[in-house]
Amino acid sequence: MSAKSIQPDAFEELPPEFLAVTDENFDEVVLNASRPVVVGFCSRACPPCRLQRRLLLKLGLEYVDRLTIITVDVETAPEAVLRYQITHIPAQLFFVEGQLVERLAGLSSITVLREKFKLHATRTISQTA
Repeated sequence: MSAKSIQPDAFEELPPEFLAVTDENFDEVVLNASRPVVVGFCSRACPPCRLQRRLLLKLGLEYVDRLTIITVDVETAPEAVLRYQITHIPAQLFFVEGQLVERLAGLSSITVLREKFKLHATRTISQTA
């Protein structure tokens, strides 16, 4: 798949390869996924979140065949925010076989995100222990 450009100010529109999740479909999409999932918690009112979201989407295009990339607006998923104790945004959570295996809080560089994407892209629960 060729890389697509992401509009720098885009928040509402996601490429079809990415999913926006709310409380109603979080468990189905994230916890029941057949491959590792990266969940980015963000808010429209948070400038670092907009940058983090663009980085997630950019890297996600490179890993679209190995990871499921999810974005969650904290305003539309308050139950998930409470369940995963999201106290700082942006936040990125990494799930493997429905289990939370790693979390990052705050703005992460593209280098850190790339390392995490690479690490989690092919993991299974037995490899996280």
